[in-house]
Amino acid sequence: MQVVVVHDSSGGRVACAAFRTHHGGGCYSEEEWRRQAWLNFSGAFQRCGPSAVCVAGHESCQDACSADVQCEQFPLRLCSPEIGQCVHKPLFGNPAGADFAAAFLFFLISGLALSAGIGGGGLYVPLLMIILGFQVHEATAISQPCLAGGAASALVYNLRQRHPSGRKPMIDYDLVLIMGPNLLVGAMVGSFLNFSLPSWLILVMLVAILCHSAFKTFKKAVETLRKERAGEVRGLKPNSDARLSKNPIERCLKLLGLSKRYAEFEDPGGPAAPPSVVGRELDAGQIKLELQNSVDKDPEGQILEQKMAREPSLDTAQVSQTSQNVGQEPQYPRGKLIGFLLMWVVLVCSIFFRGGHATPGIVAVCSSMYWVIALATAAQLVILSISSSANAMRMEAERVHAGRPAQDEDAIQWTFRTAVSVSVWSLFAGMLAALCGIGGGMIMGPKLLDLGCLPQVQSATTATTLFVMSTSTTIAFLVQGTAPIDYSLFLGLATAMGAVVGKAVIGWVVKRTRRPSVIMFILGGIIATSVAVMSVTGFIDVVDDIIQGRDLGFRDPCIVA
Repeated sequence: MQVVVVHDSSGGRVACAAFRTHHGGGCYSEEEWRRQAWLNFSGAFQRCGPSAVCVAGHESCQDACSADVQCEQFPLRLCSPEIGQCVHKPLFGNPAGADFAAAFLFFLISGLALSAGIGGGGLYVPLLMIILGFQVHEATAISQPCLAGGAASALVYNLRQRHPSGRKPMIDYDLVLIMGPNLLVGAMVGSFLNFSLPSWLILVMLVAILCHSAFKTFKKAVETLRKERAGEVRGLKPNSDARLSKNPIERCLKLLGLSKRYAEFEDPGGPAAPPSVVGRELDAGQIKLELQNSVDKDPEGQILEQKMAREPSLDTAQVSQTSQNVGQEPQYPRGKLIGFLLMWVVLVCSIFFRGGHATPGIVAVCSSMYWVIALATAAQLVILSISSSANAMRMEAERVHAGRPAQDEDAIQWTFRTAVSVSVWSLFAGMLAALCGIGGGMIMGPKLLDLGCLPQVQSATTATTLFVMSTSTTIAFLVQGTAPIDYSLFLGLATAMGAVVGKAVIGWVVKRTRRPSVIMFILGGIIATSVAVMSVTGFIDVVDDIIQGRDLGFRDPCIVA
């Protein structure tokens, strides 16, 4: 027997426990593991693992189990009588409280994360391991349906929203079509590197990059908050009409009679209503003319009625045509939506062609045709991104040549340098997302804020690209048989509901307080929290690899696959 004593900084004993001595690299059984005090981490990396059990005598680990209590993290993992190995319990199996607790936490995380335009994968993976006892590869697979559920409902919500200026949709479709394909190409590369790179290198890259992203986000949030306090609020018109809002929170408050008409946001000395409001009033025939300041007078102050009579009046058709010429963009641009759908279809078809362990494709993994299909998919996505970049640069050049000012102060000035910068960063973000199980928004969100995007636009745009990445990755994991369907559907539904509620609540708070910096602080907070949690879990994995004697060098992805 061996007695282990843990002391605090003052020398006092805070924990002690007795362990059997190891016999040449032995192990601890689940029963003995639970006897140790909670502060004793002496055997933290000497267990058999979730799918194996420690045999009598603590000599070695074996795959076969005979009772549920032998399984690590029992009762979350049980001994399967069919295969004789420890597997995860089914959904709502005893104890079901952990399932509902995880769903509630994911509901909250999704609401906060999607309101900032990120998925929350950096928190889903550790929580799936800690609360529900999933293995790393299982947790990574289940996190993707969670991301997909939240991203899908956020996309439906964002599709109906207008830009704060009222002149265009909230989603920047040009940015989606330039950034999205490169994110997907990067994710394809990252999925292969995930099998090749050692865990310690992935951990170092993750911590370094996300720490930088969190710092940049908090810095931008503080700068924006200072401008807001100085009265320089960007992205919210002071005379915006609440009648045009599609926010469910505002609608509920109005239905209950608890909401005002946002009179505190109106500026009596400000300009006329924005084009979106004026256009709708013109179309409805509700325009009112103030004759006192709009008609000509002679030197004696008499109205020149004859001149007014000679001037033609605007009929309804002319008024409607005029309202369409004030720079309005359609809510659902058909061509750009087709490009968005094409991007998703290309990747999903490629996944089914290549197949996986649960659903074999038409070609063998790592065969010549496998790489041909992968390269063809990447080429199509790159072509879509280049054509979208060329179209955005052409429209920007035409605007500058015509001498027209930018419609909105947050509009990205699409130059060759900007397009290359966004494309390269998107490739890198997609690669890191596939390596570490995050959504990519943690990297691209701060970058878009640096480019001048409003927080609301950045949130809606990155959430849209997250939909393509997460849904395609979910399909890939289901094809490979890695993600359990019951947990995927249940937790995906929880994040979908959380995303709708979260975006509605945060959107209402931003409009009510006229503080878009709220979104920036949420983004930075989630990134910082994810870095802390993933650093701890990643460090444990690295130390576990060292103690277990696993190879810490580069590996062949085809052999691992």
